[in-house]
Amino acid sequence: MDKQIKRKTTWLLCIGLVILIGVFASGIYLFNTIFPKAGPISIPQSEDIVSVSISHSDSDQTVLLREEDMEQLLDYLSEGKATRQTAMDDHPTERTYYGISVQTDTREYRYFIYEKGGQIYIEVPYDGIYETQTELFDLVCTYHRET
Repeated sequence: MDKQIKRKTTWLLCIGLVILIGVFASGIYLFNTIFPKAGPISIPQSEDIVSVSISHSDSDQTVLLREEDMEQLLDYLSEGKATRQTAMDDHPTERTYYGISVQTDTREYRYFIYEKGGQIYIEVPYDGIYETQTELFDLVCTYHRET
């Protein structure tokens, strides 16, 4: 009798564990479906770039980036880590930001850099929001002030 109870208990525990794993996996799948991460940031090839300009939300001044600084800027942009936040407008909802406009022969790529809660973000209109390094923000901020 004791062995039979142990066997039934073991089977019930195994079935419970399988159900628990199934519920957990379904929850993760559902969460990822409802709140997907943004895809990789779309960045043009450096040889296709015609010009890069930087602007600030509080200023009408637009500064053209020197060609020798483009590679570093593109490297920082490409290192953005996708978040589950969406970008559903032409401009960020943050009041203060830097805009980066990358012009190629075929299209314009737009990126917005801002600080929120001690973290630096890249926002790509209609694509997503990405966490990035403070070095990108410092580079853009310094470049815009110096020129």
